[in-house]
Amino acid sequence: MLMTNALQDLNAMLIKNMKHELKVKIVLILNQLVCTIEKYEEGMAQKCKITCGLCGDSTPSTPVPASTTPSGDCKNTGKNCD
Repeated sequence: MLMTNALQDLNAMLIKNMKHELKVKIVLILNQLVCTIEKYEEGMAQKCKITCGLCGDSTPSTPVPASTTPSGDCKNTGKNCD
C-alpha cells in the first residue's frame, strides 16, 4: 500500500508541468505499475483490484482484438488485468 501511494504521489507531481502526450504515457505506465503492485500486495494472481481499463493502455498504438468472457472479465486485450 505504501508503494502504491508513493507512485500515486509521484504521478501527481510529475504531470503538473508536462506536455499532454507525455502526461498520458506516464499516467498509463504508472497505472500499470500500481496494478501490478496491488496484485502482489493483495495476493491476487489472476484478478486486479483496479478495473481493466485502468490497468492497461486504453488507446494502444496498434489495435488489439478484445474479447470478453460471459462474466465480463477482460481476456486477450493486451492489458495487464487477466
